[in-house]
Amino acid sequence: MAAPMSTPGALRALPLVMLVCAGVYSAFGLYRGVWRFASLPDLVRITQATVAATLSVLLVLFVVNRMQDVPRSVPPLFLVFQLVLLAGPRLVYRWLKDHRLSLRPKVRVLVVGAERAGEMLVRDMLRDRAGAYLPVAFVDDQPRNLVSARESVADAHLFHLMADNSLRALIPPPPEGIVIVEDWREAQPRIAAALEV
Repeated sequence: MAAPMSTPGALRALPLVMLVCAGVYSAFGLYRGVWRFASLPDLVRITQATVAATLSVLLVLFVVNRMQDVPRSVPPLFLVFQLVLLAGPRLVYRWLKDHRLSLRPKVRVLVVGAERAGEMLVRDMLRDRAGAYLPVAFVDDQPRNLVSARESVADAHLFHLMADNSLRALIPPPPEGIVIVEDWREAQPRIAAALEV
């Protein structure tokens, strides 16, 4: 059994350990990732890098001084500390970015045109938890777009407004929950109520 590592011996080995770890981490691309987007593949890469760094350090220390004065408990502890100190801050940062609480109320907004661009806008607003906007009302001339909007925002106020009301007779009636408005003058008070203004 190896004797406990002396402080001068550990301090002499430290620059070598740091150099080996920096090289391994760089080879695994740990310095390229953006913490805000840390995900499962990043955790796998961190795990691979820490295992490789631990094995590399052990190999280098064995070649340099036959791992003299290195207790058997050091390699597993070194591995665990690397995992915690490399993955922990990334995960905490990601969690804080994803779950940041906003103390100010969100501005209720109207989305005009619930097609692809409107749908992407709504998804971005809903995904950004710290964002300042909350989509609550939609206006579109196609009922299917409004139905799609309701799938994203269940309690949304949906208004079916057509530029040419003479075409309304040619389409089937909108599904339940969609309010038909003839013009913007009729829509204005209903939208204002939905936006609470």
